[in-house]
Formats: sequence, structure tokens, C-alpha cells
Amino acid sequence: MTHRRLVVPAVLLLVLGLSACASGPPLSLGEGYESCNSEIDEPVTFGDVARASAAGTVVMESIELEGAKGLALREIYLVPIQNQVSLGADAFPPAAEFWDRRITVPGTAISPGEEMTVLFVVEAVGGGDIHRSEGYTARYSIDGRPYETTSSAQFRLAPDCGAEDEDGP
Repeated sequence: MTHRRLVVPAVLLLVLGLSACASGPPLSLGEGYESCNSEIDEPVTFGDVARASAAGTVVMESIELEGAKGLALREIYLVPIQNQVSLGADAFPPAAEFWDRRITVPGTAISPGEEMTVLFVVEAVGGGDIHRSEGYTARYSIDGRPYETTSSAQFRLAPDCGAEDEDGP
């Protein structure tokens, strides 16, 4: 009987430990594809959701576009999500309900379970009709330990949102 009492807590501890390891990064980022029509030198905004896991308070350091081709990141902010409303592709500046709540990325703390919109202000630069990014990387820390999470969310600007480029729509 004594052995059973010890085995159950040991198995439970092992299962909980393995599920914590498999739960993903401390900061989860959205995925997907957003497209917007835009003129050269006309900034637009894209939004994506970042969610802190239960691992601890996430302290943001930086967010950068990955694989940008003809797309310049002009500004980057975090916007607390209220009433479960986030922001996708929009004109610049976006609606006041979002723009007025923006906060700078470096040093912003995201509590466990909290969600924020990552608000990108981007602009098409250079020639060509299609300007895009292949994702973005967030750098942050929890209790002083550095982390990095990369999202596969792609942002694309083109005069015709339905236009295809060499990699597809």
C-alpha cells in the first residue's frame, strides 16, 4: 500500500513536468498571413496577438521583422487587448481606441495569461509591386533569463491584395 501512494505522486510529477516542457515558448505569437493594398511611402499597420504563458511575467526587449523584402518597419508598439478586440491590417494611424493605448516595446511587462496586440507600422520601400516579410522575432526575458520566439506571421503590401508574387498569394 505504501508503494502505491509513492508511485501516484511520482507519476503525476513526471506527467506535469513533461507537459510543462511540451507547452511551447513562454510567449506565443500568432501565425498567418495579412495582406493590404498600399502606395509606396504610405504607412499601414498590421496587428498580431502575443500571449504570455503561465511561465512568469514576460519583459519585452525588442521585436523585429524577419525576411523583409521592400518592407520597412517604421514603428512597433504593444497594445493591451480590451474586450477581446485586437487589430489586424489597418490604415495609419489606426482607430483611436487602439492608437491611444499603444505602449513602447522595450521594458513592457506582460503578465502570465495576458494578451497584447503587437502593432507594426510598416511602409513599402523600393521598387516593385509586392513588399513582404516572412515573420518576426520577439526578444524578451523572464526573471532575467533571455528568450527569443519567432512567428511565421507574414505581412504583405501590394497595390492589388489578390496579386500573387513568386511565393504565392
